[in-house]
Amino acid sequence: MGPAAHMGCPAAARFLVLSADRSLERTRLAVERAYLPALIEGDIVDWTIADVLRAAVADSGERLALVEPSATARARSWTYQELWTAVELESRRLAGLFEPGERLAIALTNRPEWVILEFAASLAGLTIVCVNPASTAGELTHILKQSRAAGLIHESAFRGVDVNALMASLIPQLPPIKLCTSIEAWAAKGWPLGVCPTAVDCYAPAMIQYTSGTTGKPKGAVLAHRAAVNTAQFASARFELKRGSVWLNWLPMYHTGGCIYSLLGAFWNRGVLVQMAAFEPDLALRLIQDERVAWMPAVPTMIYGLLDHPRRREFDLSSLEVIVMGGTPIPPDVIVRVEKELDVDFVGIFGQTEMSGSICQTLRGDSDHHRMHTVGFPFPYTEAKIEDPETQQLCARGEVGEICLRSYAVLNEYFDDPAATHAAKSDDGWLRTGDLGVMEEDGYLRIVGRLKDMIIRGGENIYPREIEDALAAHPSVADAAVFGVPDSKWGEVVVAAVRMRDGAGALDDEALREFLRGRIARHKVPLHIWFVDALPLATQGKVQKFALRDAFLRQRTAN
Repeated sequence: MGPAAHMGCPAAARFLVLSADRSLERTRLAVERAYLPALIEGDIVDWTIADVLRAAVADSGERLALVEPSATARARSWTYQELWTAVELESRRLAGLFEPGERLAIALTNRPEWVILEFAASLAGLTIVCVNPASTAGELTHILKQSRAAGLIHESAFRGVDVNALMASLIPQLPPIKLCTSIEAWAAKGWPLGVCPTAVDCYAPAMIQYTSGTTGKPKGAVLAHRAAVNTAQFASARFELKRGSVWLNWLPMYHTGGCIYSLLGAFWNRGVLVQMAAFEPDLALRLIQDERVAWMPAVPTMIYGLLDHPRRREFDLSSLEVIVMGGTPIPPDVIVRVEKELDVDFVGIFGQTEMSGSICQTLRGDSDHHRMHTVGFPFPYTEAKIEDPETQQLCARGEVGEICLRSYAVLNEYFDDPAATHAAKSDDGWLRTGDLGVMEEDGYLRIVGRLKDMIIRGGENIYPREIEDALAAHPSVADAAVFGVPDSKWGEVVVAAVRMRDGAGALDDEALREFLRGRIARHKVPLHIWFVDALPLATQGKVQKFALRDAFLRQRTAN
C-alpha cells in the first residue's frame, strides 16, 4: 500500500477489538512453551521515512507539525506543508553533493534542522549516520571511519567544545570526505541542487545507529525504512491518542527514541511535535500548559523533577494523557505517583536499537500487575520466544531465558561487521537480544536483566533486576543499580549502588540488607552496598553499569 492510499493509523476501536482475546488465543497456541506467534493487528506499510511526511501533507497539510520552543514562546514552527517545502529543498541540496546509498553523518542537537535533514536524506536516498554531538575525538573518528561516511553536518560548538576546530584537526586523519560543515555554514551556503531518485526502496538502510559500546567499540546497527516506519506506526496506535495530539519530546534525535519513536510516532498521529533541546522541568511544565501537550516520555529522575517542582501546581497540566517510561527499571511507587498526581496513564516500553528502538509496550488501562511488573507484549507482526542461552532450547512459561525476536523491525545488519551480525541474528531472522526475561501465561513479558549483567555467585544465577526492584520498595531509596564484581571465593559477589531520596533519613548498609532479607533469598543480598550521589546515565536514561563497576573497583583498589 502506497502513501496515497494511507488514511491514518489503525483506529483505536479496531485495535482494541482485535486485541481483546489475544491472551486466550496465544495461550491456546503455546500454553507451556515460551513462544508467541506474530499477532496480526493493522497493516504493515512498505514506506520510507519520507513517505510518513508525504502522507501527512496529503491529508493534513495545514495542520501544525513542528514547534521549536524558546524560554517564553515559540521560536519557530512549521505546518506539515511548510515542513515538506523545506524538506524538498534540503533533499535537492543533498542530491547535488551525494549519490543515493551514500552515508551522511549528523551530529546535531535536538534542533528542527535534525528533523528536516532526516526526511530530506530519505528523499535523496541517503543513509543517515546518527552521531551524539557530545562525541569525543576518538568516538567521532571511529564512527566516521567505520561507517565510511561521505559527509558530516555538525554543531559549531557544543558544551564548551569548539567543534569546528575539532573537526578541522580530525579531517586529515580521515578517509576523503565530500562534506564536513557546521549546520550554520550548511544553511548559509548556496549549494548546487541535484535531482532526487524517483523511488527509494523501503528495505534500504535508512539509518545507522551506533550501540553504546560498553564491551568494546560501538557497532553500527543498520535499520531499514520499513522497520522504522512500522515500529512508529504500531507504537503510536497503542497510545490511543486522538488524531492531532501534541507530543513533547526531549529524547535525543540521534537515538531511536527521538528520530523514530517520538518524531515518526507523532507524525503518524498527525500530531504536533514540540521539540525540546534537552529536558528542563521549568520549561517542560510551561510547554505542557501552553502547547496542551498530551504525550511525553520520561525516566524516573525527570519525573521526580516534575512531581517535586515547587511551582508544579501553578501550571495547568490537564491536557497530559500519557507518560511513557522505559530504558531502565521503573519502581512501582513511581508509576502510582505519576498516575495519581498527574492524572495520566502510564505506558511502559521495552526497546532495543537492534529492533528499531521498540519491542514491547503496555496498553493504557492494563492491570496494575501488567503496568508495574511487565513491559507489555510485542508489537504486531513480531514473534517472540524465550530460550535457554546455553542450549538454545525453548523455555517454559515462567522460566528465565534470553528474549529472542523475529520481526520486520530487526536490524538489517551491523554495518561492515558480518561476525557481529551472525552472532546476534540467526540465518532464519531471529534476533538474540541479550536481554533476560520471562514470558507470563498471558504472553506479557517481564524483564529480568541483561545476559551480560547476570551475576554468577558460587554457581547460582542472580538477576540484578530482582534486587533492584526490592531496593526500590524501600521508602528512602530513590534509585539503585546492582552489578557483580570478581571475588576469589564466590567467583562474583553482588554490589548495589544506591541513591537516597532527598530529605531521607540516615540509613546504613546493614539496615538496608535487613530490609532485603525479608524480600529476596539471602544469597542475593548484596555483599557491598555503596551509597552514591547519582547514577551515571546514558542520554536515553539507561544506567551505565559498566561505569559504576569501574568506579567501584577503582575505589576499592584505592582503599
